[in-house]
Amino acid sequence: MIFGSIINAIGGIATSYLENKVEATKAKGVLNLAIEARKTKMATGELDWDQTMAEASKDSWKDEWILGLWSIPLILSFTGEAGVSIVMRGFEALERAPTFYTASLGIMVGASFGVKSAAKFFKHK
Repeated sequence: MIFGSIINAIGGIATSYLENKVEATKAKGVLNLAIEARKTKMATGELDWDQTMAEASKDSWKDEWILGLWSIPLILSFTGEAGVSIVMRGFEALERAPTFYTASLGIMVGASFGVKSAAKFFKHK
């Protein structure tokens, strides 16, 4: 009788283990299918690139860093003549900067904040 109970307990544990193993395998298969479906949608352009990049960079400080740098002239403009002078000299220097440099700045800002968002913003102006 005790021997039968032990066998039943071991059989129950083995059954639970196998059921859990099957469920884990099914879950892994579903995850792989979802990943492949996402890759297919990205390859065909069905998935929005801006949304994908936003999700990929959600833990990135790049946007905040660029926004901080972008805010420096604004803040300095309110600090009196010395700040305004610094800002104006900086913008004058940028006017003389090579085109590749100013174009690169524009591309970096557009990539950081989303080209489509910028286009929508300027379309409404």
